[in-house]
Amino acid sequence: MSHDQRRRSDRINVALPVRWIRGKRVVELTANDMNLHGMFLRTDEETMPGALMKLEVELPGGTIALFGTARFVGTTMNGRGIGVEIYLLEDSARATWVACYRAELQRSMRRAAVS
Repeated sequence: MSHDQRRRSDRINVALPVRWIRGKRVVELTANDMNLHGMFLRTDEETMPGALMKLEVELPGGTIALFGTARFVGTTMNGRGIGVEIYLLEDSARATWVACYRAELQRSMRRAAVS
């Protein structure tokens, strides 16, 4: 877990399977971290910052579909990828996302307390 003053919620390290639907092509990738408002997708795929992305994310509570906006495209300390902000998410899918985030946050806090 990391806290950045510029973020609205803490980032949590995860490994969530994600499918990026790019027209007729589907790109399989992994979300390396998440927060309440988005995720970082580890990939060598390219897109333009600001691009709208159709995604399916496999969460423990079920697979959700969402539209995200590419906010960052490039290389970080964690590798190359795309920082995605959630743009459009149905209420039931949002509840699943928030439940997953809160559960991962609790696990992260327990691990940090043990360390």
